[in-house]
Amino acid sequence: IQESYNVASVADTGAGISTVTIATDFAGTTYCPVVGAEHNSASGTTQTYNIDNGGRAAGTYIIQSWQVDGTEALTDPSASWFSVCYGALP
Repeated sequence: IQESYNVASVADTGAGISTVTIATDFAGTTYCPVVGAEHNSASGTTQTYNIDNGGRAAGTYIIQSWQVDGTEALTDPSASWFSVCYGALP
């Protein structure tokens, strides 16, 4: 974590899965998390990052990293990613 901005921790909870824990929970689960990533041309792979809607709670959300070169599998990120959330705090 380079800048926390209300993030308590980020845990590697499986291949291609990162669970973000929010320090001060949002008011509910209707907040909007957004994820993006830097491009890593040295890796030779194409990855996409998304938010797992089934894993969202007021104080946590899950980011998935998918390899999309024909394998379509969850895989650890080959580049740095970033995330922001928009929503109401209690």
